Amino acid sequence: AILRVQPPTRLPGPCHVISNLRITEVGEGRIAVNSHWQTNTYHRRVTASLFGYYDHELVEQDGDWKIAKKIIVLVNDHLDLPIDINQV
Repeated sequence: AILRVQPPTRLPGPCHVISNLRITEVGEGRIAVNSHWQTNTYHRRVTASLFGYYDHELVEQDGDWKIAKKIIVLVNDHLDLPIDINQV
């Protein structure tokens, strides 16, 4: 018998675009990073576009930058599809 294995099918997912990055020093070893984002998702023959902005605060620890705070703001006023964390 011949065993045929199909590779896993990739589930439809969002395409992320991040732009307009602004980096500001807020203190010794701390920076604020602000950016705008957009995701496009195709699911069950429906395309949805989400957009908003991110606010991050990073802190330097042992020579590496770590996220100390992250805020995700969704600006859409109407949602055609349910959303999950992978879309923002």
